[in-house]
Amino acid sequence: LFDYVSECLESRCEQAFVGSCKSWPRWVTSIQRKNILAEELYKEMLSFRNMEDVMAEELLSNDMSRGYGKWLDFDIEAFEEGLEVEEDIVESLIDELLSDLLVV
Repeated sequence: LFDYVSECLESRCEQAFVGSCKSWPRWVTSIQRKNILAEELYKEMLSFRNMEDVMAEELLSNDMSRGYGKWLDFDIEAFEEGLEVEEDIVESLIDELLSDLLVV
């Protein structure tokens, strides 16, 4: 139970603090109203009761179709790539500035 709640909270924090800020207002609301967050976690836990007889393919499909683990959710990857591009640009600008200062 503890591991499940921890994993759910971690995935929600990851969505709120990494990548785009689309989910930030919802995260703030759920933090301010802890009963909303508790209800969401409780609903997710109830959905696991009915999964005893479900096949592995269905479990995988359910996991990957949820809001926090979709196959086509690339916000985090886009954020990480943006950071790499940003670092490359800053490094290039610093190198150019230093070479200009050394030439003069």
